[in-house]
Amino acid sequence: MAFPIDYSGKIIWSREAKSDAEDYRARFLDKVAAELEIIKAKDVLVRDNRVAFSGSMLRSVSNWNMLVPVTRGHIKVNVTGDSVKVIYNLNFKHFLVTISALILIGCSFIAFLDSTVPIGTRIGLFIPALLWASAFNYLLTVIRFPALIKRVLKSV
Repeated sequence: MAFPIDYSGKIIWSREAKSDAEDYRARFLDKVAAELEIIKAKDVLVRDNRVAFSGSMLRSVSNWNMLVPVTRGHIKVNVTGDSVKVIYNLNFKHFLVTISALILIGCSFIAFLDSTVPIGTRIGLFIPALLWASAFNYLLTVIRFPALIKRVLKSV
């Protein structure tokens, strides 16, 4: 994991061993794929014990959509007896590149403005504002994504 480009997590969940592990895994994968499609993930693909997907800022979704900063991700599930282990990985590469480019372009633009405010102050206000906005999107995803997985685990 290379912060902040990748974010990985693991959730271990107890289940009643009423149903077959393979049946539970298939139901989990189907439900998590459906949830990802509801939040407009792109290229949702279920294969074996894994769901792969992509997100992007270039989709027509609200900025509150948790997949806005996500380039791609996958969710892997292993079901044994009475426990479920879910491992997920989210990649934020395009988001980080975009934010870096915006900072560079914004600072270049600000540097050429004619103002009585010193350039250091102008750039010093721009960079934290942009970083705050991007960090907010990142944290929103990092906090809400595990909640989505737990909601699916509760419903299976």
